[in-house]
Amino acid sequence: MSQKVRIAAAIALVLALPTVVMAQEDPAAEEALAQAVSALNGSSFHFAYSVWPAQGANTPITGEGDFDRSTQSFSYNVVTDEGDATVDHANDGSWRMVGGVMYHDAGNGWQTGEMDFTHMAVTGMIAPFESYPFAKMFGSPEDGNLELLALAGTDEVDGVQAAHYRFSTKELEVLGTGVYEAWVAGDPASPSFVVLQSTDADGRVNRVVYSALGEDVAITAP
Repeated sequence: MSQKVRIAAAIALVLALPTVVMAQEDPAAEEALAQAVSALNGSSFHFAYSVWPAQGANTPITGEGDFDRSTQSFSYNVVTDEGDATVDHANDGSWRMVGGVMYHDAGNGWQTGEMDFTHMAVTGMIAPFESYPFAKMFGSPEDGNLELLALAGTDEVDGVQAAHYRFSTKELEVLGTGVYEAWVAGDPASPSFVVLQSTDADGRVNRVVYSALGEDVAITAP
């Protein structure tokens, strides 16, 4: 083998090394994310959200509230951009769901008989992160449709240091195309808060901050 060939082979190996490293699985990250998801799925919590409606709106819906897992009850508010004509403003105001019945106060007192699905977006945000093990079954870095979950670093969130985890998909079965990020503060099995964020192919960001996990929540019908 000539010296030029050996040099070329060595350069090719060096250039390939980062790709090999990036493609490695991160068991510690997977365990931490699984623990955080389990904590969310087993607890009541407070939440603050910014999610995009299904229709072609120009701005997201925002608000905050509480979820009592023991009774599957919600209490939250819905806020839309008053200047955005592409958004349905009918659901603005306060909402409660108790015993399967939804109550809405749009500023004129509590009424029943209306429906809002924002609370489903709040709990549904957990599903892609819970589904990561299945994402590995349908995709891989070699196929170009999955960037493996990894610890992206530690970021400051609301003045608190939180571990930042990230994975992404491209035209993957079930999850489609998106970037999925999680920030976990404290022990993943009992975090002080968890932030889940997804960015779709159009760059729209859905984000939910879950806090006060496991604290008592009392939600009653108005």
